[in-house]
Amino acid sequence: MYGGGPGPGISVHKCQQNGDSCNQLHLEISNHTGTHLDCPYHFDSNGKRLTDYPDSFWYCEPAMACVLSKKPEPGTLLSKEHVAEAIEAALESNTELNPEEVQALLIKTGYCNLRSSEVYTNQSPGIHADMYTYLRDKFPELKFFGFDLISISSYMNRDHGRISHKAFLANENPILPIEDMDLRKLNAPALVNILVSPIFIDRADGAPCSVWANIP
Repeated sequence: MYGGGPGPGISVHKCQQNGDSCNQLHLEISNHTGTHLDCPYHFDSNGKRLTDYPDSFWYCEPAMACVLSKKPEPGTLLSKEHVAEAIEAALESNTELNPEEVQALLIKTGYCNLRSSEVYTNQSPGIHADMYTYLRDKFPELKFFGFDLISISSYMNRDHGRISHKAFLANENPILPIEDMDLRKLNAPALVNILVSPIFIDRADGAPCSVWANIP
């Protein structure tokens, strides 16, 4: 959990061994737990909520991924200078991919290899607010920006993290972050498509999600 906060609560609600009719668990969980997406309402009271989007919004084609050649230092705020080379390399390796049509982008920083560590929860890099402008200019149709960092906001620089969240979410053309992705098995720069599958909580500001992709 971000900053080492409380994780999900899981308890036994019913148990046949105790004479109940069935086995059942009780879950208590933040909607920003594990791999999850943020909706504009998370930082904009007038922004869209989870169930404001049509079904077609969750499917993205084409989509792309890139892998940074060097893992950034803890607490770094990732900006264009950190990702542009990897993005251009990914586009060059797939000449049929038109950046003006890309609907989802995944960036692998290497921090997914530290998911079980305190470094991941408390010292992960964050995303600089200026990244929004770069991504929106580069990918005018981009709907989702996913990454293997626990949050768009580095716990080491939470003030700027709030600014970054607002840059991505509180505007007329938001890009929805998908935070805390496990990208350890992702090595290919090209993705055919992506399906984002959130837990559909009515009017929520975000939700845990699964992300499905076809890799060529």
